[in-house]
Order: sequence, then structure tokens, then C-alpha cells
Amino acid sequence: MRHLKSNLKSIFSSFISRVGSAAKVILATAILTSFSVSALAATTVGESSEFTNTANPTWVKAITLAVASDGASSQGAQTFSMNVTALPEGGANYRIYKTTANGSDFFASAQALSVGANNITVGSVAFDRAVKIQLSSPEIAFDALSVNGVVLYSETPADDGSSDEPAAGITLDDSSDFYDKNHATWVKVIDLALAADGSSSQATQTLSMNVTELPEGGANYRVFKTVANGSSYLGGAQALSLGANNISVAGVAFDRSVKIQFSSAAVRFDALSVNGSQLYPELPAPSNDNDQIAGDWSLAP
Repeated sequence: MRHLKSNLKSIFSSFISRVGSAAKVILATAILTSFSVSALAATTVGESSEFTNTANPTWVKAITLAVASDGASSQGAQTFSMNVTALPEGGANYRIYKTTANGSDFFASAQALSVGANNITVGSVAFDRAVKIQLSSPEIAFDALSVNGVVLYSETPADDGSSDEPAAGITLDDSSDFYDKNHATWVKVIDLALAADGSSSQATQTLSMNVTELPEGGANYRVFKTVANGSSYLGGAQALSLGANNISVAGVAFDRSVKIQFSSAAVRFDALSVNGSQLYPELPAPSNDNDQIAGDWSLAP
């Protein structure tokens, strides 16, 4: 996959030189559209066995995050993370389904999916319940999928050392979202919430990172948070894995700080979101599509 785009560009440039200028932009648009959907989209909701069919003509696919028979674990915050690589024409939506304390059904309003990281958190409760995410289209394409921190699908392969090119993305050391920590073991930190944020710091805090490369020997993370009396709490070390890593820190009833600490600055990633906000890759500024195509593919007459 690392050389696919460069090879495609070379072949395309040779071919496009043989056609007229008027056809270049039209042909480029068609090929780029096809490439973005087929080459970059690892699978679709319709192809994935993780999603089930429904009888609803609007919400045609669903994935289960929890069922009441799970007991206490169904009461905790439920998380869903999907890195979308392509959407059908007109886009696609999701909505949350959950059961309430008296066993009734609750359907949240429709929310639009976007290309890139989509991170959904359903807050914790004090009763056993079912939680599902319903989707409006089977044509949603994705290359990473996790539920409650468990990776269900990832296109990212392990680095076998056969290529001298770096894996996709950037390292924690390259990213301005992570800062240095004066600690021999936990060398990098990212903030999820600060007490000064007020009520928003009380909510469930989430971090989603798609790891493409780990240093030799691996790398760990741990959760730092302040508790009701202002003291610090440090969670145990947890191993990072290649692919989607989703971390959720449950909500509380007081203002607090929440951070994630990392044991290595060499961890490489190609997608990063905090509390549902995409930090990497940065969303591009609007641009003229024709100019962008000409610049990237050398199609200027």
C-alpha cells in the first residue's frame, strides 16, 4: 500500500499526457474518486460481520456496544470508534439506541458521520442496559473499528521491517498535541481536560489514536486524573497496540484534570481525536477542486 499511490501517479501521468487538455480534469476527478473509495477503503459496513441488518428502512445497520445480560459492564460508558474513509453520495448518519431504567427504548437524534475519526461515547448509568449504534447506510467505508477499546477491525499491518520507509503518520515527538514530561518512564503527555474547563471536565473523556508503528519492545500509556479532594490518581500501565487505541475515562461530579501519559516519544500514529474532536490529520481548508487536482497530479496543460 505504501507504494500504491506513487505507482498510480506515475502510470496516470504517462497516460494522461496522451489525452487532450479538456479531458484531463474530468478524467482525473473520476480516477481520484475511484482511488479514494476502492484503494483507501478497506471494507464497508455492509461487508463487515460486526454490523447486523435491521428491519428499519432508514436505519439499516446496527452494531451492539452492550446488552443488559452483560450486567455491570453494560452500566459503564460505552464507546464506539470508526475511522471512515468514504461516505456514500449524500452522506450517512448514525443514532444511538439504548434502553432506559424501566426497560423502555430510547432513540437519540440523527448525527452526521464524517470522513476521518468518528468517536461516540454513551455515558454511564446505574442500571443494566442495552446500547447500540444504528447506521443509515451499508456503503460507509472504514479502515479501523473499535468498540469499548477492543479493536474489531484495522487495516494497519504490523511493520515487518521489509521497507526502509517509515509507517504512515507522525510520532508523538513530532506532534504539537503532545508535550514533554520530566519523568524517566512517562515521557509524553496529552491533556484531555483541565479543572479550569469547568463542567466539561466532569464528562467522560476520550482519546482515540490509530497507531501505525511502535518502538522495539512496545510502548505503554497510563491515565492521570485528579480526584474530588484534588489529589492525583495514576492508573496502571496499559500496552498500546498497532491499530485503533481507544481510551475512555468515566465521568464524575466534580471539576478535574485528565491526561494520558506515554512511555515513548517514538509511537507513530495517523489519526488522533480527543473527546470527538479530530486533531490529526488536520482538516484541510476549503480549496478549488480543479486547482488541487492539477497541483497534485501535474495536469496543468
